[in-house]
Amino acid sequence: MRTTHMNLFNSYTQKGSMPIENNISRGLAILFRENRSFLLLFLQELNNKQYNNKKEQNAKDNAPTNAIQIDFPYDTYEVGFQTPADEFDIASKVIGVTLTSEDLPDYTEGLSNKDDNGSIEGRKITDIAVAYDDTLIIIEVKRNNTDCRDQVSEQIDKYKQTVNCSEEIISTVVELTWPDIVRLLGRDIRLNHGSDLLSNDYRDFLLSYYPKWARSEHLSLLDPSQEEEIQARLKTLQNLFVNYHNKNNGKEDENEDEFYINKNDIIIDNLYYYVRLVRFGFTERMLSGESKKQPYVTINMWPGDTITQSNSLRWRINKSFVNKRHQFVEIESIKADIEIWPYLKFSYYRSEGQVWLSQKEMENNQIDTWLSMAEKINKKIKKEAWEKDLKSVILQNRSMFDPIELESFQKQFNTVFEEPGRAEANVSCGFAITVSFPYESIKKLDSKNASDKAFPELIDETIKRITSSLIRTDC
Repeated sequence: MRTTHMNLFNSYTQKGSMPIENNISRGLAILFRENRSFLLLFLQELNNKQYNNKKEQNAKDNAPTNAIQIDFPYDTYEVGFQTPADEFDIASKVIGVTLTSEDLPDYTEGLSNKDDNGSIEGRKITDIAVAYDDTLIIIEVKRNNTDCRDQVSEQIDKYKQTVNCSEEIISTVVELTWPDIVRLLGRDIRLNHGSDLLSNDYRDFLLSYYPKWARSEHLSLLDPSQEEEIQARLKTLQNLFVNYHNKNNGKEDENEDEFYINKNDIIIDNLYYYVRLVRFGFTERMLSGESKKQPYVTINMWPGDTITQSNSLRWRINKSFVNKRHQFVEIESIKADIEIWPYLKFSYYRSEGQVWLSQKEMENNQIDTWLSMAEKINKKIKKEAWEKDLKSVILQNRSMFDPIELESFQKQFNTVFEEPGRAEANVSCGFAITVSFPYESIKKLDSKNASDKAFPELIDETIKRITSSLIRTDC
């Protein structure tokens, strides 16, 4: 069954609906049609949901759900979008699916999705339908949490009344959420090694409008190979940490020293705070003494990232701490590696157009040379002074930089500042600090049985330890 609605290059619109409402369903229908592996994952998820729901109801001594074993298509299958269900061949098994933004509450018959007259919005036209062999799947799509269970049941009843079938048609309703779909997309992408363009694009499309649909699982359930899921979980943990910190420090309604999220960073809302940017990460790396790469959760900080912060920090810096490029510490009984890299950041208005230049690997006890250079250029420098007050100082200290990186910096500076005719450059001299925790240790802090405070307390203590180590005790 081919319709113009399902053409990849035809945008679908419907009177009274937003484009996202129409095309979020259309995209899923196209994905079912073009990606058999994703459809099979979807059908398996329907089986899993029925099995889990039956277990829960039996545990509550309720009557078991009317579960139906959903088989996979033997050969071909049809996918319909905005298509009357009775246009498909007669099916002996009909599965209605509600697709909503969140789990629906306990079902109460007759209370879902009524119109102004109190009647159920029953209609023959389905949002999405999948038909094969003796099975028909009817999917009612909602981008919010509208309870559409009665609506799907009404569609099933209308289908039974319309088709002329000599055998009994068995049916059931299964509840899915958009976070379930996003999770299945991630699994399909991994199974296909990221090669399926439709799954990748559709997942990006969904999350660009609804980032909260990337519901994350505990790290304890995630293997290091599931990097995408780990990164998603770290974003959730980032929010949990910020809420914990602000509540623990009594800063829920105050601005000063309050933490908040901006894209991938934690921002400490205090201009003079030495560490203003904090970011969580996941990587595989080989630390000193290790024979192979190991997975680590990283806490990344950039003290001195603005002119004001770096000027404040420079006069109070604990040289013995930043002199050591690599060092090991123990925080909350977890051994961690600390890596410190001095860097220069060049930007213009509101930190836009950033160009970075990091110090190369060097011997300890060279921090005085770095701070002396920073004192000369850690400021706002006008264009007419770039040659004298900026480039010449960097070239005088060229031994502190990798020659290849220095050459690359000069090209980037020319592209970002000189060619567009920028009037000034803001130069800050900070320290990139990465604290690496073994992934296996962090997993234990983020599990179903772990305290909600375990991970936030570790991060809070890490930030406090770094900031206290940065500053001399005599300040």
